[in-house]
Amino acid sequence: MTLVFDASPTEIAEDRIPTLLRYEADLQPAGPAVRTTGLAEGAETRSVAGTADGTVFVLAAVQHGSWLLAVPDGGGAGPLLAQLEDRVYGYALTVEPAQVWAVLPAPVGVRAVDLTTGEALPPLDLGCDRRLDVRALYPAESGTLAIGECDDEREDTQLLWFLGP
Repeated sequence: MTLVFDASPTEIAEDRIPTLLRYEADLQPAGPAVRTTGLAEGAETRSVAGTADGTVFVLAAVQHGSWLLAVPDGGGAGPLLAQLEDRVYGYALTVEPAQVWAVLPAPVGVRAVDLTTGEALPPLDLGCDRRLDVRALYPAESGTLAIGECDDEREDTQLLWFLGP
């Protein structure tokens, strides 16, 4: 089991570092804390996704955008997979089982990120005219399920989208 939180290693509450703590089944620590960034980035955890092999993917807002990082099971801080220019992603993230693509919210819908190159594809517009709140993303057998709210004529309409490859 892994706990991800924004640790504050100084007396200043704004000094945050996205940090992972791993635990065994009996809730005993399974190694030291893993910091995913340093203080200089001013990072804040936005969303987290875990995979079957124990890799934890962290989307962190930093001073000048967002970073998508991977932390391998049993290892130290993992690689920076993508640097994204904006910070508007909400609190949802999913990574498909092969760990090649991640899907995260975008201002008008969702955006896929190629984890092998760091390239973020243009957003897929879900037709909500910039009044969209993607609340959750889940991997599906051949795509992604997105759950959200679209503020249209009928305010706060709850929607479910299936996004295929």
